[in-house]
Amino acid sequence: MGVVYQVVKPPHIQGVLKRMNPDLARHEAFVKMFLDEVSILAQLEHPNIVRVYDFDRGDDGVPFYVMELLVGQNLRDVLDAKGVLPPHVAFEIARQLLSALHCAHTHDTPVVHRDVKPENIFLHTPRHGPPVVKLIDFGVIAFADGRSEGTFSGTVRYAAPEQLRAQAAAPKSDLYAAGLVLYEMLAGASPFEHHAHDDQRLADAQLSEEPAPLGEVAPWIPAPVAALVMRAIHKDPAARPPDAKAFCDELVALGAVRRVAEGHSPWEDRQAALLRARSGRVRPRLVTLWPEIVAGLAAGGATLLALHALARR
Repeated sequence: MGVVYQVVKPPHIQGVLKRMNPDLARHEAFVKMFLDEVSILAQLEHPNIVRVYDFDRGDDGVPFYVMELLVGQNLRDVLDAKGVLPPHVAFEIARQLLSALHCAHTHDTPVVHRDVKPENIFLHTPRHGPPVVKLIDFGVIAFADGRSEGTFSGTVRYAAPEQLRAQAAAPKSDLYAAGLVLYEMLAGASPFEHHAHDDQRLADAQLSEEPAPLGEVAPWIPAPVAALVMRAIHKDPAARPPDAKAFCDELVALGAVRRVAEGHSPWEDRQAALLRARSGRVRPRLVTLWPEIVAGLAAGGATLLALHALARR
């Protein structure tokens, strides 16, 4: 859709400018898609959604918008480096992601992201304040009113069955993708990873292949939490949690968003095995993930966790 630049407005206001591809800007349908993204983003005021500061058209008529500069790394980089995440870190990322999706799904003009995936989940480490998850790239959003029916948009690897069938966009498709992301953070791979290099087989698997139960792949995950994740990636949207808030609330109520006792954990063995297996195929990234507990009580009394992700060379 366009090119992204890091920009500065004197004296020291940092930001990111996304400028539409001039060739696409000649086509009204693409301009509308671009402006839909910015118009919705500008209204979604939520700590877990990237902020838009301004938008306009250049002298050549090509539209652009300016958003906040994020510092850190996306979740895909972290997963490539770590393989498996500590469960309490994975649950906290999911909690903040679901909070962002709830905002989008319940906005005055409800929208569906349609491309929830690790590449679009950014672990932002601001200079001041605690680390925070940011949902980014609303470039293929759809309005939750049925107008998107008949077209597929998104990423096959995280697309819900109904999305692959080009049915009308619905919030539960985002819940499916969020469930797959959570499964991957906990297990070290998506349930359909064996088809990752063939989009057609991957699509067929999303449509008809039953995923391996998370409780079997990652037996250290409490059974009720594993069952919740499996419900989220159910083929039938009706079997999934009713909405993003309900998914998030149940995750917290089950005690998932809480650090377990210190000491060696089974997930660490899985992490070490994955990294050994990848060492001969993938050049390791020099990324360090430091989870921290931030003391505090939420309204329901659950302990809040914060993430600290630092990229070092």
